[in-house]
Amino acid sequence: MKVLLVKIMPMYSIRIPETYQVAVSYPLIPPSTLIGTISYTFSVLGYCGKSGQVWRDRVKECLDFTRNHVLKARDTSIIDGELPIVKWSLVLHIIRGVLEENRMPTNIEEFKGFLDAMVREFALSHPRTVLVIPKDEDSIDLLKRALWLMGRFGNSESWASTTSVTVTDAERCNDRNINVIVKYNQNRISGGFTVVKATDEVGIESMFALPVTSGRRGDVYYPSTMSYGGDTLCARLNGASIVFPGGEDW
Repeated sequence: MKVLLVKIMPMYSIRIPETYQVAVSYPLIPPSTLIGTISYTFSVLGYCGKSGQVWRDRVKECLDFTRNHVLKARDTSIIDGELPIVKWSLVLHIIRGVLEENRMPTNIEEFKGFLDAMVREFALSHPRTVLVIPKDEDSIDLLKRALWLMGRFGNSESWASTTSVTVTDAERCNDRNINVIVKYNQNRISGGFTVVKATDEVGIESMFALPVTSGRRGDVYYPSTMSYGGDTLCARLNGASIVFPGGEDW
């Protein structure tokens, strides 16, 4: 089985939907965010987003195009140096009125009324690996081009840089310590992990187990592995093993 392993250098803010006032970020990148990012890169390459009268139609076209080529897109806890992910908060000043009223302010007083501020959480880590499983091998070359163009995850102040895209074989293995984001299943998963509600590659909400653990402060997340009670596949990159479940329901 062929998979793509993408090395990224990320700084991002991906708001957990249930949070308010303070936009708390996921520590790892959810599957739906990766699908959205890849959809954007396909649009940049001109493969989608050309039809439709309104922007929502163009977005849907690119999402459908991406889902036709990507089976799984999952972040991992394979971080250079096994160093932690650090989260911190800052205050963003934004001109919210432009979005709410769909127009620009006409004078300085109105401009002041358009201003708003919010606390937003960001996450930063050393370079780490993202796993992308293509729908079939015919999609690999297309995905290789797109994955080099990933520029951000989450909000517009986020930033990311792809440093390598590697196509390699994933084979059945005896290692049951998985290190990728998976849907939470208490009958199959044990060990150190963080459970969050997120959205999968096709837009379905579910509880996910993230292979990271937080310290007492809650703003530092350490890479971990989860013991998995099922078949696994292993793919290697620069001496590290990305271990993930077999099948498709994870």
